[in-house]
Amino acid sequence: MKRWLKLLNTDCRVIRIQKKWIYPIYKNAFTSLDTVASEERLNGDIANCDNIIVFLRNQENRFPSGVGEYLDNSNNVNQQKTEHGVPSIMPKQVIDKIISGEIQDRHFCPQAVWLFHLYRHYQGNLSVKAMSDAKDYTHLRMKEGKYKNFKLSAPEHYLADDRKLMKFIGQDVNIKTVMEELGYVLS
Repeated sequence: MKRWLKLLNTDCRVIRIQKKWIYPIYKNAFTSLDTVASEERLNGDIANCDNIIVFLRNQENRFPSGVGEYLDNSNNVNQQKTEHGVPSIMPKQVIDKIISGEIQDRHFCPQAVWLFHLYRHYQGNLSVKAMSDAKDYTHLRMKEGKYKNFKLSAPEHYLADDRKLMKFIGQDVNIKTVMEELGYVLS
């Protein structure tokens, strides 16, 4: 968890869509949801939400998509792109730094870390949904396929906790139960 302190020290934010509170996670329809939000709450104000929806995505697909997004947006990475804007060459030194944890970014951070970030401000119930259910909350098209041909396997330390999360999809569950499953506790 220490490697993600930069993320954990940022504002925690939920948004309201269709009278429902949603915790947007990068690379899980974040922009599509954020664009149609009617209200937001930050940090301590999140505790007053009665239920928060979270959309989860298979981390094996999310990781290369997040890395691709990072490479696209990074000022430190100069590379050629294919006609679709996808990185054509993965700079090995950047990928090595991502995998080792030297580089952290919201786009490829494990979803378990995102949920721990929420847990620091919210102790209530979650409605855990598959990312495909996000279409019920936004009319905007989700750009799911941009990085589908980007070949990069996520290292096990990015996958392990997120795999544990998948069993909660389709359930309403207290966030503390999720954190206990992951072995994360607040002291």
